[in-house]
Amino acid sequence: MKMRTMLMAALTMAAAFVSCSKETDYADAEYNDKKGHEEFKQAFTAEFGQPDSNQDWGFGNSGTRAASNRAAKSDADLLAMGEEIVNLSISDLMELGFKRIIAEDLTVSSNSDFDYNDIVFDAKHVKDADADGYSTFYLIVRATGAYKKIYVGEPEAEGEGMGFEVHELFGVPQKTFINTSNKDKSQATGADWRKDHEPVFYALKVKKTGADEPSLIDIPIYAEGNKLALTAKRGEPAEKLCVDADYSWVTERTKMRDWYPTFKHYVVGEEPEQAWWHTTYWSDEEATPDEYGTAVYMTVGSKKYVITFEQEGMKDGVLKFATEKPIIIRAFEIGSDESRTQIDLDGTTNKISVLCSGNHSHFANSINYSNNDLAATLNTPKAEKTIIHCPVYITLTVGNNKTSVQSTINIWPTSYLSQHI
Repeated sequence: MKMRTMLMAALTMAAAFVSCSKETDYADAEYNDKKGHEEFKQAFTAEFGQPDSNQDWGFGNSGTRAASNRAAKSDADLLAMGEEIVNLSISDLMELGFKRIIAEDLTVSSNSDFDYNDIVFDAKHVKDADADGYSTFYLIVRATGAYKKIYVGEPEAEGEGMGFEVHELFGVPQKTFINTSNKDKSQATGADWRKDHEPVFYALKVKKTGADEPSLIDIPIYAEGNKLALTAKRGEPAEKLCVDADYSWVTERTKMRDWYPTFKHYVVGEEPEQAWWHTTYWSDEEATPDEYGTAVYMTVGSKKYVITFEQEGMKDGVLKFATEKPIIIRAFEIGSDESRTQIDLDGTTNKISVLCSGNHSHFANSINYSNNDLAATLNTPKAEKTIIHCPVYITLTVGNNKTSVQSTINIWPTSYLSQHI
């Protein structure tokens, strides 16, 4: 009996050893692979709301495959450039068809940062599948803000170009942040960071699984401790996003909703795909502001309307305003004889909403104007003689119809304007 007990114990220990030997960095054998993804979905919805059913997270209308990011320059030219592409400007990369992929590593909750900077890389399909069924993507890996290991590529594939762990690629220990702390907010483009490390080139092979060539959504990204790749399913919380290469990823421990307050409007389908990351920026331009205020024309249903943005002492013209002065917004129906009749903005049937995109603190996320709330006061820029360029998304709702337009508000320091008006 004693011998049998010892034998059973030995077999149990051997089984445990075998089980442990099969564990990899990609997945703990005891880990419920679906648990992290389900917890992410719950936290995402609590943070941003239920995604719009048509939301494809920038990867394409199909919801499962992105449209191929081809460009005018031939793939042969790009292949000839090889790793020299890391020296190209962001504008050049955009012309070549590169997109930026940003991702979360699943370790989020309603109280955590949701910063989508756990891995940041630019990517483009450059070579169709070879005889073994692998297509080639060129990647420019720019940042990681993850404590966890983050893998790109299939976990069980081996060989050159089959994948990497992002910290290892940069040659730093795990839990080291790369290029997520030193942001230069004064620049117009999100590409300008004071870098900890230079970006790294990687030619990634992606397995072709269907009749079509793989596209950006098919690039596998895995968070340590999970066998299931990060997803971006249509109408579901996104674990990764596809944006333009000029997207400015957020600084470490900064909530997406704080840096990009209209991201949550994008999630639920209230703002166009690109508007939420078109950043506000600051410039030292010393041009004479000759016109202030604006008039925006739009058609809602079958009728024409004009929205006026007014400020005391400002002329009607383009979107240029002074700080520290309220902006008054009104809406008028335009008759067939060009007459104007002011509409009653009751905040329900008839209303105006102004969503202000970008990394700024000069507006509320969304300003809803009714007859009882016609004015908003802008915050003062930190530096004098600094012009703020802020993208806005304006929606006019009249009855059951609504129309939206995009524009840019240029804000000038009051003290600077006083020299000219």
